[in-house]
Amino acid sequence: MITVILSLVLLDEKLFETTKLFVDDVCAGMHKDDELIIVDNGSTMGQEYMMDIADIYIHTHRPVGYGPAFNLGMKLANNDYFLIPNNDMRVDVEWRSKMLEKFVDNVGIVSCHGPHMIPSTGTAFNGIFWMVKKEVTEDIGLFDFFQPREGDDSDFCLRAVKAGWDIDTAEFFFDHPERKSTHNQSNFNAAIKDSPQWEFGTFKEKWGFGEKEWYRKALEMRKK
Repeated sequence: MITVILSLVLLDEKLFETTKLFVDDVCAGMHKDDELIIVDNGSTMGQEYMMDIADIYIHTHRPVGYGPAFNLGMKLANNDYFLIPNNDMRVDVEWRSKMLEKFVDNVGIVSCHGPHMIPSTGTAFNGIFWMVKKEVTEDIGLFDFFQPREGDDSDFCLRAVKAGWDIDTAEFFFDHPERKSTHNQSNFNAAIKDSPQWEFGTFKEKWGFGEKEWYRKALEMRKK
């Protein structure tokens, strides 16, 4: 069974309405034994809606960051697979079945397919909508903490591949026509101005190379 974890920073009406459409899409594909965890990551609106639809609702008083927010959800999740999506897109009802069927052999992470290919690998991991086996988190731990927009998901996947897990993609309809995410809300930068996120390091400080190189470097580390 699947736990869908949504980290929401709702600061304006436009993203709130987009989020409601996305939640309808995701819930249409869920089964009765799946669960929805919402981490209200410093939102200024929509609390009543979030509490009403969530099986588990977590509230932070200000944005704590991508990785820390999803960690809160993972720690309370009751199922064997965790879905980690953006909330500014659309998906069809096949997302669940198409993703689960890819978890064969040693595959520990599955994302929607492309369109951004990782150079020279053929892998089309896409961090806007991806699923991870609980076993992977038990093996490598949860998300590390980084400054805003510093590749928390890339770091997690790098550690997973380095540890021997494989990544695959699933093909189903999704639409992400423009980045209407928290990063583009006019008041998001103000909301994180004094956030403890800025005390964390960067991806390059941790690994010594840029985020775009994570998959190739992970395979090199895995071979050793």
